[in-house]
Amino acid sequence: MQNFDKIALYGTEGCHLCDVAAAEIRQALCAFPDQQIGYVDIVDSDELIKNYAERIPVLVNELTGNELEWPFTAEDVKSWLMF
Repeated sequence: MQNFDKIALYGTEGCHLCDVAAAEIRQALCAFPDQQIGYVDIVDSDELIKNYAERIPVLVNELTGNELEWPFTAEDVKSWLMF
């Protein structure tokens, strides 16, 4: 299982797909009630905008670089978190 402390949803305010992705993540986290996933607003970094602007929302394991790109379901998130 991945280290939840280093997993974040990369997105930005006003991104409808990011809101939908966050809802899928919240549903997936019901299976991991003591865990939380961080949020990174890509607007805060030119490098993040360059790397993610066309791809958000993306779940990122900041330790391994493993990513789960949209579209994903709650089941996809649970499977990815178990990897």
